Amino acid sequence: MSAAPAVWKVALPRPIPAYDFAPPHGHAGPVPVGGRALVPWHGEPVVGLVVGAAEARGAHRLREAVALLDPPECPWVHPATVQAWRSG
Repeated sequence: MSAAPAVWKVALPRPIPAYDFAPPHGHAGPVPVGGRALVPWHGEPVVGLVVGAAEARGAHRLREAVALLDPPECPWVHPATVQAWRSG
């Protein structure tokens, strides 16, 4: 049995908490903390920042991120900075 794919917690440039998104189709790597992701938001693509992993909850289907904009080995924001921001 294969593990369920990770759920990405993505902060959007809006005054709201981070939202959960499924990774883009075909993404098989770890959660790219600090990377920019293009996600669907109210019918438009919006660039958000992946700030961590989320727990898969229930059986509802998550919206899928459209694309990861930064290579996982070179995130836009260093993961330690994201972690400090989230815990501070």
